[in-house]
Amino acid sequence: MQNKLVVALVALLLFALPASAEQPSKPTRVAGIVYGAAVGVPIKIARDIASETKRMTATLETDFDAYSSPRSSLLRPMIYLMTVPYGLLSGSILGTVHGMSNACKYGYEQPFSRASISLDEDEVAMKTSD
Repeated sequence: MQNKLVVALVALLLFALPASAEQPSKPTRVAGIVYGAAVGVPIKIARDIASETKRMTATLETDFDAYSSPRSSLLRPMIYLMTVPYGLLSGSILGTVHGMSNACKYGYEQPFSRASISLDEDEVAMKTSD
């Protein structure tokens, strides 16, 4: 049942997307989207988990003034116990959303490119106001 649904969606995309003489063919574009989703989403999830964990750790260390406090030996493990689950959850959600966005956008425009599998991004998932 799931295979039929996937085939139907791919066929729908093949016929719904506009064709151009100088750009890649529809099957190539659809394959680029599928490749971007299959390879790029896990890559983007891993990158967003790492960036969200680092971002929240830095924020909490600054907020709690973890380095100048004599209690830092107890405070820093508590910060890590809070930020790692946060990074796993928020990075998984944001990575899925951004990875699928990259797969659909760049997989269609530039099939099988580094951008379609989320490797040409320098930005983190969420930016703090600096």
